[in-house]
Parts: sequence; C-alpha cells; structure tokens
Amino acid sequence: VLAGNSLVCASVAAERALQTPTNYFIVSLAAADLLLALLVLPLFVYSEVQGGVWLFSPGLCDALMAMDVMLCTASIFNLCAISVDRFVAVAVPLSYNRQGGGGRQLLLIGATWLLSAAVAAPVLCGLNDARGRDPAVCRLEDRDYVVYSSVCSFFLPCPLMLLLYWATFR
Repeated sequence: VLAGNSLVCASVAAERALQTPTNYFIVSLAAADLLLALLVLPLFVYSEVQGGVWLFSPGLCDALMAMDVMLCTASIFNLCAISVDRFVAVAVPLSYNRQGGGGRQLLLIGATWLLSAAVAAPVLCGLNDARGRDPAVCRLEDRDYVVYSSVCSFFLPCPLMLLLYWATFR
C-alpha cells in the first residue's frame, strides 16, 4: 500500500507526461489510500497487538474513527469520480476534450474530499460520545451513524459507478 501509492504519486509528480487531468483522479485516490495507511492503520494494528484494547484517549479514538470514515469514503468517492470522468469523456468527447485544463476534474476531486469530510464530520462533532462508552474500545458507537455512513460511502456510490460504467461500455 505504501510503496505502490507512493510510487504513483512520485511518478505523476516527476513525469510531466503523466500530469494529465485524468491522472489527477489517480493521484487523489493514491493520496487517500496512502493517508489511510499512514494515519489510520498503524493505530488499529497497535490496538489489535494489544489484544483489541484501546490505550489512548477517547478524543484520539474519535479522530481516528473520523479519519477512517473520511479516507475510506474519499477512496470510494474518487473511484466514483473516475467513473463520472470516463463517462463524460465517452458520452460527450468533443466537449470533454475542449475543456482542456483540468478545471472540471479538480472541481470534482475537491467535491469528493469535501463530501468525504462531511460524511465523517458528525464523529468529530460529538456523535461518538455515547453514554457508558468503554474507553478501552475504539469503535463507532452510534448505530444510526454507521448506517448513514454506510449508505453514503458504499450503497449510493456503488450503483452509480455500475450505472456509469454500464452506460460507458454499452
């Protein structure tokens, strides 16, 4: 995860020919996965090595949960943005090619990150502060939020991607 995504980012940064609007999506996806591997996974692994016991503060747990939700959602939304970009490139190629500079792609990437942050924000706003919360366990406490984030992060983007790729390849 670290090596592959780092290589993707470094390759696009170093090679001018790879700095295309379409590759911006790949870099955004690689960045989300790289941040997940660097910021979230080490603490989860450490907790598992400790027998599943959370040894840090509830505040750090909430930050970790929010980062996990945001970065996983960003990965999925980036995949969705790629499917939108490919569909537009095939469905209206003249308009797509005339656009040129990558402004539409950068706007779409910005939207994926903002929407991902919006899905994760309730955790940072105190949603995870449940009465009787066990400080030795780091997890999302609100079942309604788990359903909400699952719908936003998986169950809405997946059919959209399937529909767009179906329309692209038909």
